[in-house]
Amino acid sequence: MNIKTQKDNIIVLSTEELVNLHKQLSFHPDILALNPEPIRPAGVKSIDLLDSAINRQLTGSGEYYKYDNRFLNCATLVYGITCNHAFHNGNKRAAFLSLMLHLYKNGYVIDPDTRHHEIYEFLRSIAAHTLDSFSEDRDFKGFFKEKKIKGRKLTVEEEVLFIEYWIKKNSVAKNNISKPVRWTVLKKQLENFNIEVYEDHSSRKFKLIRRTSKFVIFNRKIEKDYPHDGIYCYPKILRQIRMDFNLLKSDGFDDNSLFSEDIFVDDTIITYKRVIYKLSLT
Repeated sequence: MNIKTQKDNIIVLSTEELVNLHKQLSFHPDILALNPEPIRPAGVKSIDLLDSAINRQLTGSGEYYKYDNRFLNCATLVYGITCNHAFHNGNKRAAFLSLMLHLYKNGYVIDPDTRHHEIYEFLRSIAAHTLDSFSEDRDFKGFFKEKKIKGRKLTVEEEVLFIEYWIKKNSVAKNNISKPVRWTVLKKQLENFNIEVYEDHSSRKFKLIRRTSKFVIFNRKIEKDYPHDGIYCYPKILRQIRMDFNLLKSDGFDDNSLFSEDIFVDDTIITYKRVIYKLSLT
């Protein structure tokens, strides 16, 4: 009989993944549009400190982790990346992306309704070791009361536990939310199904056309128009496209193809670019 171990249930991030996240932060066009100066100097200041932060996820014995659930495991990684200062610059920003990617790999995302300012204050407080400032927030008073923390700074382990508490409180299962997809991503996927996408700027619509040839003398064309407002195709329109063109998961047209990890990280940077920029100023 195969026994599923705890380590099978938590997906951790690697040093290479963190280095790549930092590179994306350093040179992403949407970040450079807000601040034309890239992160300087870019890159890793101490690989030992970075490995130490990454290895916090792996602390444990045998088949069991010390930080033994996905939220707590994510929390200790975020703490390590924020506080080890392994990168020359952009440590809080790298910690933010590591939080988002760790959650995503383990089936969760930050609730889209979470205020961006709250996310910023959360990450800033980790770096400044002032998480005790949340003790007056009615949403978090229960944590401080339960841990009997009042009028003092948190220990390192208490900080990690509070980070876990915050992450869990502000997370939702990624399969339980309807996500918009950028038209540029959707267009590439639709091309795999021989569907052509044309943007009509004057009418603010996208025209989708698929031509099929069942017989030599018979060509059938499906042509539909969809409203276009901004860079995203929202879930209601996406569902309509699926129905109109009979696009099924069994055919490979599903959220896994529309929301790969690379697309998720890029979209996260775009969505939270002002949080990321604000973190760069602290």
